[in-house]
Amino acid sequence: PGPGRGGGGARRGLLIGLSALAALALLVGVLFLTGVLGGDDDGGGGGGGDSDEEQIEEVIQDFYTGIGQADGEQACEALTEEAADEVEQDDGKPCEESVNEGDFTEAQQEALENVEVKNIEIDGEEATAEVESSNTTQDVQLEKVDDEWKVADVSDA
Repeated sequence: PGPGRGGGGARRGLLIGLSALAALALLVGVLFLTGVLGGDDDGGGGGGGDSDEEQIEEVIQDFYTGIGQADGEQACEALTEEAADEVEQDDGKPCEESVNEGDFTEAQQEALENVEVKNIEIDGEEATAEVESSNTTQDVQLEKVDDEWKVADVSDA
């Protein structure tokens, strides 16, 4: 290189290095976002999702709130297919229709919407939890179906 041209090569090398560093930073950022914030819309899957205990508590809350508000879609969505079929066999109506016909006092609705989930025990794809409301305690059996916890059975403790 002739006089005055030596600095141009160093500057070009620096620009290439900075460009490569920026591209690497962008790639790391994309991987971070897809790994941590990506995954399933239901909160499961990819990193940063709810723990099994949190998912179990949420599905139990959804189930009891659905019953209290006579929201058959919400309550029955929290059930395994077998549990929903059992409701239908017991009442002779589809699960959602049976729940929609629920008629609770305001105090009963409040009790159902404010249950406390305790003593969650997980054994592989099955779990149990104790559910307390203002006047009763129930044992809830759950099953993991397609990576989602569902209520399989409810019985008085």
